[in-house]
Amino acid sequence: MGGGVVLPNHQLALVSLIAGIAGWIGCAGIGSIVAIVTGYMALKAIKAEPERWGGAGMAKGGLALGAASLAITVIVMIIYILFFIFAAVAS
Repeated sequence: MGGGVVLPNHQLALVSLIAGIAGWIGCAGIGSIVAIVTGYMALKAIKAEPERWGGAGMAKGGLALGAASLAITVIVMIIYILFFIFAAVAS
């Protein structure tokens, strides 16, 4: 059996994951942006000191959740704007 060393997770990786989940639950705009920024910062710190920090998976997960939520939010906003433009033109 392997007796590998367990590294502590970087704090920003956890923040990114929580913000990414919050982006899907109800804080789409700010939660997603926080998830993307902190996920990027955590990955950068983990790559700089891989012997000190773990949590790259959490950072990548938060980054992916934040990016997906932000993309869907932007698409929905564009659809709403187009709907109101077409409704104004049609009337």
